[in-house]
Amino acid sequence: MAADPKVAFVHGRPGPHPFHAALARSVHSDFQYVDTILRWHDRNRPRPYRYLSMALCGAGLAFTKSYDVVISEGCHAVPIIARSLSFRRKRPIVIALMANETLFFLQNGVYSNATFRRLVRTLKSYDALICIGAFQLELAQKLLPDHRAFGPALFSVHSSLSDERLDSLANLEPSTDSQNLLFIGNGPSGWRAWYKGMDMLIEAFEIALAALPSLELTIVGEWDVAFRRSLLEKYPLVQGKVKFVGPTSDLSPHLSAASLYVHIARGEAFGISIVEAMRAGVPALVSEFTGAKEAVSRVDSRSVVKADPGEVATAIIEYFNSTKDYRNSLSKRSREIAGSYTFERSADEFTKVISSLCRSR
Repeated sequence: MAADPKVAFVHGRPGPHPFHAALARSVHSDFQYVDTILRWHDRNRPRPYRYLSMALCGAGLAFTKSYDVVISEGCHAVPIIARSLSFRRKRPIVIALMANETLFFLQNGVYSNATFRRLVRTLKSYDALICIGAFQLELAQKLLPDHRAFGPALFSVHSSLSDERLDSLANLEPSTDSQNLLFIGNGPSGWRAWYKGMDMLIEAFEIALAALPSLELTIVGEWDVAFRRSLLEKYPLVQGKVKFVGPTSDLSPHLSAASLYVHIARGEAFGISIVEAMRAGVPALVSEFTGAKEAVSRVDSRSVVKADPGEVATAIIEYFNSTKDYRNSLSKRSREIAGSYTFERSADEFTKVISSLCRSR
């Protein structure tokens, strides 16, 4: 394998996650949509059309630039097809970058039986899975228990923020003596709402309100009006206490007004907004099914709770009943821990994995 391998990065539309794109650039990847030929990823196309597109795109990868490594953002079939069609003696190494809901949904019966079998078969066809965070790695190990003998090699790298983002957030001061909770996440509804744990968040908030009537919850992100209405109708006691402020490019006012960040997800791959809140000095409370629990637990293990509204409410009440000194200590520790999530560390881990896989050939 070449000392400086030629790498392709296959991603969906409208484009890759900025962090994943930065990782791909760290190994000098060429970027390619998963549907460069016969576009379908952001359009409603029949299954035969999609399968034909995958075959053609896989053939294009196999025959155009003779890539040494093909990295897929998620579980796509195109890199597998490219490897199978390659005419080279050493076929390309195919890698899936795992940082979405797929592994959690596979393990928890969310997909149909047919989809489950197809996705697991595709995952097992990869040479390696690079998981973003310890939670994704844990899920992959449970889903593929025989991976050492019959499946892909499993690796993990840390998620991160840019140096500029870490610096700007460090200049914010939270309102640890306020009664304000914050959640940042996009729907707009349906499975995304279930994945983000919106129902559990609102139910837990309603329970906590009974003990602490001054609490307020701000939700930043894109959520359908109809979904918001139905959610608030289901939990009428939170009326007037929950503010949906929509998406924003500037989180600073909301972070500065918050005392506690709450993220009670069902399988959130990581949740970089949690680390952002921590870097701004806002302590976080997360579910056991939220990837950024690896950072939160380093601040206080009690801040990682079961995905249960009652337990979440109890943790919220305990936090707001704690002393100001205790909240400030959590704030300081949160900021310190979040500061370790640098892109330099992530890129170093990522390039080392790619290099080790290339050397193994």
